[in-house]
Amino acid sequence: MKIFVIFWFLYKYRNFPRDAPYVMKRIFKFLGACLAAICAASLLLLIVLPGRTYVEKDIIIHKSPEEIYEVLSNFNSWNAWVPWLEIDTSTKVLVMGPKGQIGHSWNWYSTHPKWGMARSF
Repeated sequence: MKIFVIFWFLYKYRNFPRDAPYVMKRIFKFLGACLAAICAASLLLLIVLPGRTYVEKDIIIHKSPEEIYEVLSNFNSWNAWVPWLEIDTSTKVLVMGPKGQIGHSWNWYSTHPKWGMARSF
């Protein structure tokens, strides 16, 4: 299809040097029409779409708040449920500090270019 369009363009404008003003005028009209169509579509979307969007997801956890807090506050248990550790098996994890107290942190480092390193407190 691209080759057909290129050959059509070359055939249609084979007298380009002589018809340069005419061709340039048509090209600018086409580009202006495209720009006007994009602006009109954007304006229509701004008018039609809502000003705010809310995304929510609820789940039901059949555990007590104390059990949930125990899992989330203990960084030693994070290796069992953190999804990116399954994706990148070369990740090195270091847990420091006393469990559930100030200074308890979970550090990880990956050689994968997307993951890098992070620290959670």
